[in-house]
Amino acid sequence: MHILVLNQYFRPDQAASAQRITDLAEDLARRHAVTALAGRPSYGRVKAPPHPEPAPDRAVRVWYVPSTAFVRYRTWKRILNYVTYLAGALVAGLFVSRADVVIAASDPPLLSVVGLWLSYAHRATFVHLMWDVQPEVAVSVGLLRSGRLSRVLSNLNRRAIRHAACVIVPTAAIARTAIDLGVLPERVHTIPHWEDIDVVGVRPKKNAFSREHDLENRFVVMYAGNHGLTQELDRYLDLAVRLRDLDDVTMVFVGEGAAKSALQARVADLGLTTVRLLPYEPRETMAYSLAAADVFLAPVAAGLTRFMLPSKIFTILASGRPLIAALDASSDLCDLVRRCQCGFVVEPGDVSGMEEHIRWLHRHPDACRAMGERGRTAAETRYARSIVTPQFMDLLRRFESIPVAAVSRVP
Repeated sequence: MHILVLNQYFRPDQAASAQRITDLAEDLARRHAVTALAGRPSYGRVKAPPHPEPAPDRAVRVWYVPSTAFVRYRTWKRILNYVTYLAGALVAGLFVSRADVVIAASDPPLLSVVGLWLSYAHRATFVHLMWDVQPEVAVSVGLLRSGRLSRVLSNLNRRAIRHAACVIVPTAAIARTAIDLGVLPERVHTIPHWEDIDVVGVRPKKNAFSREHDLENRFVVMYAGNHGLTQELDRYLDLAVRLRDLDDVTMVFVGEGAAKSALQARVADLGLTTVRLLPYEPRETMAYSLAAADVFLAPVAAGLTRFMLPSKIFTILASGRPLIAALDASSDLCDLVRRCQCGFVVEPGDVSGMEEHIRWLHRHPDACRAMGERGRTAAETRYARSIVTPQFMDLLRRFESIPVAAVSRVP
């Protein structure tokens, strides 16, 4: 079976979706021929290799389609990246070998539409990975105004996903959203995110990264990942002010994103000497940067967990460190954190609650380590790449023989 995979970000891009879509494509390639259509990297300081590029030890063939690769700090540049990738993927998808299954993720918005059109062109089964819901996320964070354009985009996306043979979501909350958008319940399947527990292993706190940044003997509160609008990171800088009486506490933000320049400016304005802003760490050494942390923050703006998932939670679990998640109370990720007893949950924006939990973890280092160990156990037994990606293979086996005509009509 030939599987065509669409996602704007793919390794060597450093976005979380790039890492996971690459994992999935490589694991699917153990049994099938896989072609991936990706955009030019725009996360971090990486460049795409010449294309097409066969992966050295897998059967994935990666095409980096002609697209702009502006750093995503300005809205118009991000939109131009989106538009050029969508156009490039549509054209390139018409010229690859005939696919039996087309898998389109949800990055960027309207990729579901391109995926559906290519499934028609190839007479293939269309599968949508609804890892977030667009344009709802963009409207919620103010990137797109609620109005005629957002309604048009939403209707296009809704029509595309309703025609998918299968919509795969990472949480029960997003599953409910998919059904609300008109996807038949029997076509919605929930498969969680994962982490490669061999790449993100438990490493000692004292390592080259922590020595380089003078973190070996500090109690480190870390955020690692995209510095976007959905995290509202600026409001959590108040923690650095509130925790000034704890002489050994340092806040570290690792990553890049649209909100980083504003974060840098506010750190300077407040004179926060206990805050470090660092770039993305390469995937190969990421585990050592994560190991410098004593506790992680995983914030999401209020109301967004029905549209998106903070996938960094699974990376944190694998790192063997506890977390404080700022999530909607209705999110099933709250249940995950509480069930695994790997950290604490507060309401989005609850800086006081975060401060209380950080101070408690600071006073109880043994309990802090125990929470991290329980998180690692959860990663190993439930959310490891080797456990989760086979679920996609099993699911696709059900749909590979379904012609697109059989799923193109929805009541």
